[in-house]
Amino acid sequence: LSNDLFPDGFLKVLSLDGRLLMTVPISTGKNQDLLQLSTDQRWAAGIYILQLVYANGRVGASEKIIIQ
Repeated sequence: LSNDLFPDGFLKVLSLDGRLLMTVPISTGKNQDLLQLSTDQRWAAGIYILQLVYANGRVGASEKIIIQ
């Protein structure tokens, strides 16, 4: 993630029913090009929603992911 594409914000992981499972702050000032998330082993296998959220609360990107 570069400063040109996404300013500081949050990465959110939600279940399909909208329950927030994880929030990770993103600071692009640290030159992070790759984010690694450690999932909780208690999460069931299935489809989850991954969102990049700007600091002002607007969703910048949203995608469904599969955890097996």
